[in-house]
Amino acid sequence: MVIFLAATTVKVKEPKRSRALVRQETIASYLFLLPSLIFFLGFVIYPMILCVVTSFFDSTMNPEQGAHL
Repeated sequence: MVIFLAATTVKVKEPKRSRALVRQETIASYLFLLPSLIFFLGFVIYPMILCVVTSFFDSTMNPEQGAHL
């Protein structure tokens, strides 16, 4: 015999926050994300785009002609 007990949930009203506080928290959260976003764009997205652009050109990494040092 299995007995299921229904749990009752009580909604608690949260106090209303001002728009200035919400805006300030939003700006702070984006500032915390900014370093990781810069890292991601610079070391992941930019090289991927560069590879796609480079793939459209006929180039070699070791040209036979050119200045040799």
